[in-house]
Amino acid sequence: MWSTILFTSFFACQEETQSEKQNAESSKTEQKNTFQGTDLAALEKTAEEATVNLVPPPLELREELKKQGLKSDLAQFVIAKKLSTNIEDQDQLAIRAGVLITDLVLTVETAPIPELIEKMDALKIAFVKLKAGNDIGMVIDDLKSSLQAEGANRESILSEMNDLSTVMVSELKYEAGEWVVPLIQAGTWLEGSYIVSSAILKENNQKATVLLKKKGTAKYFLRYVNREGRSKAPAIIIGKLNATLNSLEEIANKKDISMEDVKKVQSLTRELMKFI
Repeated sequence: MWSTILFTSFFACQEETQSEKQNAESSKTEQKNTFQGTDLAALEKTAEEATVNLVPPPLELREELKKQGLKSDLAQFVIAKKLSTNIEDQDQLAIRAGVLITDLVLTVETAPIPELIEKMDALKIAFVKLKAGNDIGMVIDDLKSSLQAEGANRESILSEMNDLSTVMVSELKYEAGEWVVPLIQAGTWLEGSYIVSSAILKENNQKATVLLKKKGTAKYFLRYVNREGRSKAPAIIIGKLNATLNSLEEIANKKDISMEDVKKVQSLTRELMKFI
């Protein structure tokens, strides 16, 4: 459900934006519909026709890895980290929210309850600051209560967490602006890239490198990181994001992705987590 909701909202926002652009001069419209040589409209249309989200949610990602022969428990690749959401920069908040969602979904079945509660509290703070509305906070509080209950059914809680996006996207789309969902997706994708590359390297699975060939995805996120009128995140963070996304795009465009490339993806995304 998460994939469907994110996908629908993601492209709905773009369709609204495209409609507005059609009222502008044709030359300006064409210019705004491209970014660093990538036809964004074509990229989105291709993804829509394939009914595949540019950024698969964590549970879908886990299934994709299985299809490529990767059998590792993804939770083992989630690095212990504390992502504070007691910050004011909206871009950082959105990206960190995406990272937290990925980490929570992948570890909710096995991680200690206090650790999960801490991450849920951080996620709730992020959503409040991103003006996500009241529903998301109540959903997170319900999840916390379920976790703390005696004999908590973690499999059921995992399913509920996956459905969190049903509330998240519908509210964020209207409350916080069209840039929020893509940046949450960026956080999910960057954390997912680290986890995928780690699994590939552990199992030395060359076949699974196809999972890193998401052409155009990094460029799409770059547009939101560098958008006009964005919040002024520290220069070092923007610099690291730009460098990492550009490098990931270069690797994704290669005909064949080597194990050295996979190591680079792992290293780049692991290093980035120190800054976002």
